[in-house]
Amino acid sequence: MLIPRLHAITPNGLSPSRILSVAESIVDVVDILHLRQKKWTSMQLWELVKEGEARGIPPQKWIVNDRSDVAEAVHAYGTQLTSHSMPADVIRAQYPKQIIGVSVHQPGEALDAERAGAHYVLYGHIYDTASKIGIPARGLQGLAGCADILSHIPIIAIGGIEPMDIPNLLSAGAYGVAVMSSIWLVSDPRTAAKQYHEALSATLDPSKVS
Repeated sequence: MLIPRLHAITPNGLSPSRILSVAESIVDVVDILHLRQKKWTSMQLWELVKEGEARGIPPQKWIVNDRSDVAEAVHAYGTQLTSHSMPADVIRAQYPKQIIGVSVHQPGEALDAERAGAHYVLYGHIYDTASKIGIPARGLQGLAGCADILSHIPIIAIGGIEPMDIPNLLSAGAYGVAVMSSIWLVSDPRTAAKQYHEALSATLDPSKVS
């Protein structure tokens, strides 16, 4: 099973038109798109993925946040669970073909997710970020501690990550990275996404460094 390495996660509050516009521009650059809109109805989520499909964005390119039912209905790649979601083993039993990620903040939570059948964990926040004001960043040491406790599922690092951080993140145990505002809220999302893609590719394969 090949877990995506570069995840582009929609910040809350984006309009459908903005999400679709950015998604169209980066779909061939990032490995996966996360539809993370906590206040949207299931119909809104479903409609966006279907509209995206009409624009050439495959449903399998999406992970739907905390709505496994919607993910199943649109034939998405999978679902991202949070601490408020049903356990991963419950979701796997109901939707055995879905890829399941779990958002975690402590090594113990990551171990619980692995034991429950998650395919990967999303761990953070690694660096200071405007979306987590007042909450201390967990840093590379926290990431390494989380990686040490897991035996067979990968970690996707999130939180204040810039392209130049990727070598250190992978050295600390990250399998990939997730990005929100630095892709979705900038004036040129495609260029931003390519910078992350190129940094990740160069770190995984140093021969690609120009």
